[in-house]
Amino acid sequence: MESAGPTLCLMSFSVAPLLLHSDHVPPSVRAELRAAYEGPETERTRHLEVAATILHREVALDCSDARELVGLDGMVCM
Repeated sequence: MESAGPTLCLMSFSVAPLLLHSDHVPPSVRAELRAAYEGPETERTRHLEVAATILHREVALDCSDARELVGLDGMVCM
């Protein structure tokens, strides 16, 4: 059977698990990331948004870059 063409496979990538173990990341960000992954899934987005906001303000990252680093859509900034 012939293929109609290449199949597109979309994958998401987050460096949030790496940020959890970096001494260069503020402790408050690591705490929010830990809460995001260890707590209820219903609270995950809220914790990731707080982590991104802290990165944006304390580390002076662009808001969309901070959101992408924690695994959120980089388009929406607060």
